[in-house]
Amino acid sequence: MTKVAAFTAFLFLSQLSVLAQTKTPTEEVFKKIELLSPWVRKDERTMRHDPQRRLKSCFDLVRLDHGCGGPQPLGYGNRLGDNWDIFATDGGGRGSRTRMIELGKYTWTDKFNIPEVEPWSELKPGEQRHITIRADGAPGRNADGSYPKPKQNVAYANSPVSRQVTSSITMSGKSVRSDGYTPYHEVKVGHMYLVHVVNTRADHYVLIRVEELLRGDRVVVSYFKFGPEIL
Repeated sequence: MTKVAAFTAFLFLSQLSVLAQTKTPTEEVFKKIELLSPWVRKDERTMRHDPQRRLKSCFDLVRLDHGCGGPQPLGYGNRLGDNWDIFATDGGGRGSRTRMIELGKYTWTDKFNIPEVEPWSELKPGEQRHITIRADGAPGRNADGSYPKPKQNVAYANSPVSRQVTSSITMSGKSVRSDGYTPYHEVKVGHMYLVHVVNTRADHYVLIRVEELLRGDRVVVSYFKFGPEIL
C-alpha cells in the first residue's frame, strides 16, 4: 500500500469511528456545498447567462469555498449534447495538472478503494493543450438517466462525456502528441469522485460525493480533503 493509500485508509477509519461511536449523522462529519448552474432556462431551453448564479457555480478546491477565479475551481454547468450536468476541472490555468476520476456509487460509510491518481502531464515550454468537443443535439438527460424528450439520433450527442472529449498537445501550431486529458465528468447522484489537485500552489486530494442533483440547475456535494497542505 502506498503512503497516500495508507494515510487515506487511516483517515477514513477515524471518520467512520466517529460515526459509529457517537452515532453522529454523516452530514455533520462531511461538509457540503451547493453549486448552481450559471444558465437560466425555461421550458427546456437555455435563456441566458446569469452573473449572480455564476458566482456560485464553482467550488474552489484549494480554499474549499465558492469561487471561479481561484487557482483550481471545480466548475458546474457545462453542457455537452444531452449531458447538462457536468463537472469541469479545466479552469486552473496552464500550471494546473489537476485530475479527477469517478470512483462509482458509494455512501460515506461504504468500503471502497481509493487509488492514487497520477496528475496530468506537465506541459513543456511552448506546448499548448487543446480540447476538442464533439457534442450536439437535444437538451440534457434527467438526473436518473431518463430523457425529457425522445432521444435524438445525433452522432455523439447521446454519448457519454468521455466519448465527446478528446485532446492533443501542440507546439508552434504543430501537433506534438495525442493526450488523454479529460477535464469533464458527468455528474451522477450518489457517485463518488476523487480529485488530485496539483498546481503551483497545491498538491492534495479532495473526495466528493454527489448528494442532490436538479437537472441543469443545481447540485449539492459533500466533500473531504486529505493530503499535504497548500504549498
